[in-house]
Amino acid sequence: MTIAVFVSLAVLLRIISNPLGNVFQKQLTANGIHPLLVNFLTYFSLSVICLIIAAFIDLPTLPRDFWVFAVLGGMAGALGNGFLIKALQYGELSVLGPVNSYKSVVGIIGGIILLGEFPNLWGLAGIALIIWGSYFVLDTTKERFSFALLKRSDIQFRLWAMILTAVEAVFVKKVIIASSTTIAFMGWCIFGGLFSFILLLLSIRDIKKEVKQIGTSYIGKFAL
Repeated sequence: MTIAVFVSLAVLLRIISNPLGNVFQKQLTANGIHPLLVNFLTYFSLSVICLIIAAFIDLPTLPRDFWVFAVLGGMAGALGNGFLIKALQYGELSVLGPVNSYKSVVGIIGGIILLGEFPNLWGLAGIALIIWGSYFVLDTTKERFSFALLKRSDIQFRLWAMILTAVEAVFVKKVIIASSTTIAFMGWCIFGGLFSFILLLLSIRDIKKEVKQIGTSYIGKFAL
């Protein structure tokens, strides 16, 4: 399989899996499960799988840059995904989806500042299309495409999620440079799980009560 085909398949899976994941997360929060608990259990499930895989591979000696950017990426990812699930709890996917499209714009800005990567003309054209397309979708809301949208709590949560996860993507790129895609993914899951757990402890007083609300019927949605 050529690199071009592999990248195309990866992008396609990303396009499909991300919104589907948001649907299941929204269903879980709609059933009364705390957003931060959903956030932690998502990372925790992935971390368990990664730890099992790690037991069967030889991990190389990782440089300092790996640990620095893995920790920063874990912090940004845990906070960003926590805000995302909180936004899904209150907002509609039809509105939050177009807001998410701006993540690539923020990511490009972060890439310019931290990685020295500049978009070409096609990249700039893509940014213009994202902004243009989101205008037509968001202009159908009650507040229309205006600053009044920023007063909505779901939009505010989504904007914070967008900024943090866009910055997280830049940190992940730095981690990949310092290691490999496999190790970077494992680090993303494990450090994301660690910091989402810390966030959970700081935000929820009675975690046992929240966990008890998770019935066996929700296990499938968490897995998906």
